[in-house]
Amino acid sequence: MKNLELKKELDNNPIDLKNNCFDIIRLIAAFQVMFGHFIDHFELFDNYTFFRFLRIVSNYIPGCGVVIFFALSGYFSLMSLERNDYANYFFKKFVRIYPELWLAFLVNVVLIIILYGMGNTKDNIIFVFTQISFFQFYTGDWLRGYGVGTPNGALWTITVTIQFYILVYFLNMVSKKWKPLHWLLLLLICMVISILCSNLLFLPEIITKLLAVSVIPYFYIFLVGIIVYKYRDYILRYVSEYWNYIAVFYIFTKILLSSFSKNIALGVQYDVFSSCLLSLTVIGLGYAFSLKRLKVEMSYSLFLWHMIVCNVFIEIAEIKLLDLKDFGIVFFFASIFITLLCSFVSSLFGKKLLKRCVLK
Repeated sequence: MKNLELKKELDNNPIDLKNNCFDIIRLIAAFQVMFGHFIDHFELFDNYTFFRFLRIVSNYIPGCGVVIFFALSGYFSLMSLERNDYANYFFKKFVRIYPELWLAFLVNVVLIIILYGMGNTKDNIIFVFTQISFFQFYTGDWLRGYGVGTPNGALWTITVTIQFYILVYFLNMVSKKWKPLHWLLLLLICMVISILCSNLLFLPEIITKLLAVSVIPYFYIFLVGIIVYKYRDYILRYVSEYWNYIAVFYIFTKILLSSFSKNIALGVQYDVFSSCLLSLTVIGLGYAFSLKRLKVEMSYSLFLWHMIVCNVFIEIAEIKLLDLKDFGIVFFFASIFITLLCSFVSSLFGKKLLKRCVLK
């Protein structure tokens, strides 16, 4: 009887999935990643108390930007699969990712040639192939001396996300008749797998590095988004209403685990418990406030461009023998301005191309 009454209430008050503020959340997450990298690489963390404070606080509020992006990718990918056949699904993902990625890559190549030079023919071919495909995490030894040591280190997340887009398509096909218990069991298994992967220090380094850029140890984050969308009629109502309580629990959990989990890692890069809570928080927050769309949504562009700009200034500092203790703060603000400019232009290009290819 209670289940029937609950179903009637949900049917009479459906959640409007279009009425959300995820554009703002994605932008904040991208800024968190960008600021974190700039503060670290320009040595502001070591030289300025304010930036040290800002860097530490940003790990809790808004929380790790990569986790936020992974959770939202899980949520919206299942939505996309329900609305498109497999051809349109993969085509839209391709157009969303690769044109802007290739544009950023071309600019990056020109900058590397000007500031650093290129490798031999073999190195150059491998570099081009890895950066325009889905092996962006790879960096040849000849490039280790450029900038911070990687041409665009933030792009390992693209490698992981592309793996997820493929995996979720097959997961959606085999899980048609799954019940909530099956999804919960899969989530728990994936969380355990991430914990195990983070403690396999006895394995060869190449294995642990490949695991860290595979979807395997992060799939539980995507899975939180998938489960919320799968059972949106029930879960969204609660997470959107009580997101602030979940956020407090998330912060408490993160502080507690960072203080007491010294001897064992609780997940690759991110602990699995606070990451799940952060994922629920941001999805609930997205529906807790009314529609706020951005005319130019450039969170992805910020991801693409900020380390390209950062590398340029690090390389200039190396060439000109500039001390980051003196010039780091200048590079920080200059990098923000240039990154925003490049991201704005890039996102306009991506948006226009997406409309022509997908929405025509």
